Amino acid sequence: MRAVDTNVLVRMVTRDDPKQAAAADAFVQSGAWVSVLAVAEATWVLGAVYDRDAAQVARAVEMLLNHQCLTLQEPEAVAAALETFRRRPALGFSDCLLVELARKAGHVPLGTFDRNLSKVDGAAVPTEPSPESIRQQRCYCRFIVNWPFVIAPPQDCCCDIMPDIMPDIWPP
Repeated sequence: MRAVDTNVLVRMVTRDDPKQAAAADAFVQSGAWVSVLAVAEATWVLGAVYDRDAAQVARAVEMLLNHQCLTLQEPEAVAAALETFRRRPALGFSDCLLVELARKAGHVPLGTFDRNLSKVDGAAVPTEPSPESIRQQRCYCRFIVNWPFVIAPPQDCCCDIMPDIMPDIWPP
């Protein structure tokens, strides 16, 4: 199966160049695969370049989802993102898609500093780390164990396995 890029999708939706629109239609006639990246880029182009409003962008995504000759990557995630985008158009389709792709992959919450996006189910604002987690992040023991040679651990190493693997030099 063939694949198409953002430009082909935009021609199919906008029909602004009759020759390219006809060529795009002919190209996908036997079937074409569409990546989620191409869908996301197309929504941005439609809004930023063609000045389409959220409802028009949503209709374009729906057209792509339902097109008989197109096979979208992760169509369930695209459809779920479209539902969220229709309810909350200020988010932008790409952000809605990010949440749905993370959800499909089993990797939620999606960390974001976008206040609006963080209100969507499946997204969250990262919080400041606790002092304990900061201390653990500074521990280099796993890094040292993987090296083929021994290097001295830092003075502030918090790992309790260091005496076992480096008894001659630990504690410092």
